[in-house]
Amino acid sequence: MINRYWRVAGGLAIVVLAITSCGAPPATATATAILTPTPSAPTPTPTPTGPEGISIANVEQVVEIFTINHADVSVVAWSPDNRTFAFGCGENLGMQDSMFALWDVEAEEELSVTTNPYYLVSSLAWSPDGAELASASADGTVRVWDAFADQEIIRFTGHQDRVIEIAWSPDGTRIASGSTDSTVRVWDAATGEELLVMSGHADTISDVAWSPDGSQIASASGDNTVQVWDAVTGNALRRLAGHTETVLAVAWSPDGDQLLSGAEDGTIRLWSNGSDTEHQVLESGDAWVNDLAWSPDGTMFVVAGMYKPLTIWDALAGLPLIELEGHGVLVWDVDWSPDGTRLLSAGLGDGKVIVWGVPVQQ
Repeated sequence: MINRYWRVAGGLAIVVLAITSCGAPPATATATAILTPTPSAPTPTPTPTGPEGISIANVEQVVEIFTINHADVSVVAWSPDNRTFAFGCGENLGMQDSMFALWDVEAEEELSVTTNPYYLVSSLAWSPDGAELASASADGTVRVWDAFADQEIIRFTGHQDRVIEIAWSPDGTRIASGSTDSTVRVWDAATGEELLVMSGHADTISDVAWSPDGSQIASASGDNTVQVWDAVTGNALRRLAGHTETVLAVAWSPDGDQLLSGAEDGTIRLWSNGSDTEHQVLESGDAWVNDLAWSPDGTMFVVAGMYKPLTIWDALAGLPLIELEGHGVLVWDVDWSPDGTRLLSAGLGDGKVIVWGVPVQQ
């Protein structure tokens, strides 16, 4: 396996990482195809936006892309330190082993690579202090790692099938996990004690998210619903029905007032906290919505899906602002940097992890 980092001068895409097959024997790295704009590929212009005057300014064509072979990159997560991110491989294309790696964007260097032939990484989540990294595994476990020592600290066992998604509580004391066993579980992050088991979904849990105050957990499921749970008692608070196919993503707004969901039906739905009826339904234009992420200030959200580029939306107006071209058919995972100036995305099957610059003007 060969991993490299490049500084890409100019353009909307700051960095494009392409990795050889996860866990494979080392291969020869080849940096190929510096792409430059041509007269037939005009530079996109900013899209007018909603009443708050949000705009994405100075949008430029991707100037350079460095590609190394092919990889199964499916998971990305930005550290709270705003300069380090993690990406994982081996979950969605039938890989027999997996890895995750850390990159320091500011120092332009690889920090570590963790490879394990016995489990597949389906989700990564940083602790709020950025010291630890949790990984979800196809073997039904959740593992917590010392992020910068490349050392497993503790392992949680209890799920009866593969763990699909994990999320760290805002105060750093608990971890929520969702599994194909149709349960959501909450764990003591320090001891690994199983604190809660929430049963109520009729199918796979595809995503979990803590409310910003840590009082609620939202879960998305293959039963076409979103459930909201009391994070202390484990009691079901609300069942959000409206999607017509598997709900793949759920995300709380930074102020906790709204919940965003995306599904295989191609819709994005916004729910007011405390309500069981959506107040807005948006057509994404995708065959399905794989992932969602709010900007830290809550004015925008980004949608990753199939057959459509990564798209930034104006949250208040409910309008798309701009499409970010660079991945192949399927953008699988996306995360916004803590300072709101960059996006991190993984394109399943295209071998790319891309860091996008987001120059925002109010």
